Amino acid sequence: MVQLDPKGEVLFLHLNANKLSGEVKREKIHHRAQAIKNVRDKLLKEGINHVPDQQEVDEELARLSLTPEPTLEPLEPDGLPDPAMWTHLLSFNTTSPRSFYRISAYRSTPQFPDWQRCYGQREIGKNQHFYTQEFADLPFSGLESHIRAIAQEAEQIRQHKVDALS
Repeated sequence: MVQLDPKGEVLFLHLNANKLSGEVKREKIHHRAQAIKNVRDKLLKEGINHVPDQQEVDEELARLSLTPEPTLEPLEPDGLPDPAMWTHLLSFNTTSPRSFYRISAYRSTPQFPDWQRCYGQREIGKNQHFYTQEFADLPFSGLESHIRAIAQEAEQIRQHKVDALS
């Protein structure tokens, strides 16, 4: 979504319902049960039949925690976790009557994930009142990637603080 100044120049861009998290989406795995099972199996192999003590379980838990959880969604081609959304800028022709200014919300699978809504005109080639420009051709084309990288950096700082408190 774009906000324009009185001259029709881009003033403000935003992502609508898609909020940047900077976080790699990972499956949540609870290692405690697996740690207890691993220690118990190891003891049984050694012929020891007793309940594992807390220190043994904690050591196995620390070992299991070294392996990152599997990612639920692949990273984007540029290595960032949040998807790039801005591909085209849709603009209304200034010569068209304002009564033709209608913005629709729709899904555009498979080009975009099913959860992501698109805003504008679905069949732009059939609507003479709107035109598109590729973001790659605009002077602020790198802005979204820069913002996504900042979101990732902010999440890494947050996670380091959370880990330090643990």
